Amino acid sequence: MRWIVLLTRCNRLRTCRDPRNWTVAERSSLALSVHNGAPSTEGTSMPNQAPPSLDIRPATTDDHAWLYDLHENAHRELVERAYGRWEEAEQREFFAPLVNDHEVFILSDGDTPVGAVYLGSRDGEVWLELVEVSPEFQGRGYGRSALRWVVARAEEQDTGTLLQVHRVNEGARRLYISEGFTDAGETPTHHLLRKDPRG
Repeated sequence: MRWIVLLTRCNRLRTCRDPRNWTVAERSSLALSVHNGAPSTEGTSMPNQAPPSLDIRPATTDDHAWLYDLHENAHRELVERAYGRWEEAEQREFFAPLVNDHEVFILSDGDTPVGAVYLGSRDGEVWLELVEVSPEFQGRGYGRSALRWVVARAEEQDTGTLLQVHRVNEGARRLYISEGFTDAGETPTHHLLRKDPRG
């Protein structure tokens, strides 16, 4: 696979090693994005357009209000398709452990926050609980770039990446399959997917 690397701040590097050998810290601090030369399949197709660069930082309690707004904006339509009317009290009850029991990272393009990633651990592997991108930034490759960052982080720990995707969210499932994830089981509501380290 031919890798094309988009760097926004290459001058932070002390040496220009092969970027496939960079650590996760280098990848995130340099705000890089990796593209394999194929058109994006996240949302609408974007031929000949490289995915964007991302700054990725740990979330703080100051981000919680913004994260809840992001959660509603990014997931309300899916929740209502799958479960019926959006119930504010139920969603806030769901959100509290989501944000408190996971490693949460804010995704930004420059100074603009565009999404978030929620990570945990399951069966000794990295569990990708949630990737959320603000609707106004969807379809631009942010979700794909974030997914690749998560997988690279897991590979650095020599472990696989696990996730689940709701059955009504077939577009997201296609994205994960295109990034090398394979079916690992299913529940009445979700597909379970896994990617081997460096697989």
